[in-house]
Amino acid sequence: MNTTPSGSIVVAIGADGYEAALQFAVAEARRTGRELHLVHVLQLPAGEAYAGVYGGMLDTAKKTLDEALARATEVAGDDVAVTAELVDNGWVVDNLTRKGDTGSTLVLQHRAMSRLKRIFTVSMVHGAAGKARVPVISVPEEWDPQREDKGFVTAAVQDPVEAPALLRAAFEEARSRDAELVVLHAWWLASGFDVVVVDTA
Repeated sequence: MNTTPSGSIVVAIGADGYEAALQFAVAEARRTGRELHLVHVLQLPAGEAYAGVYGGMLDTAKKTLDEALARATEVAGDDVAVTAELVDNGWVVDNLTRKGDTGSTLVLQHRAMSRLKRIFTVSMVHGAAGKARVPVISVPEEWDPQREDKGFVTAAVQDPVEAPALLRAAFEEARSRDAELVVLHAWWLASGFDVVVVDTA
């Protein structure tokens, strides 16, 4: 299938792991009554290497997606409709966000890495979150649905003018999940000013 079903929950299938994202997305699709759409983007090498390795990489990508589709179908059972799509033009973040924008939510899995390693590693989650027009859910690779409690929804408020609409959405999300709502506001000022602000506050 080459088209993202409208309103579906879109899951990014990474070659380096996707189980936690898949488990979360199936639970979310079941909770909301939506379809599940898996997307795997084949990241291609640049320049001269392209022609020599494309065939092998495409076979590997198809195998990854087929395995993910089989796993998603197993986890979802008869409760959730599952479709899958392979994109082979290599622009991972752009393709994921474009596919996600047709759906309702984009779900990605993020790896557990040290802060130092994150500095030198491109984050697909950060890139997608910065471009997507739908909510992006980043699921830690160690997430386990069996250990998950009701949890909480965090609403980060930056501008008081935007707060009412944001909080309405946050309250609705927390209510639908039977979760606690936490409202967060943070700021940072250059060191010459923060003492004055904190002292006068």
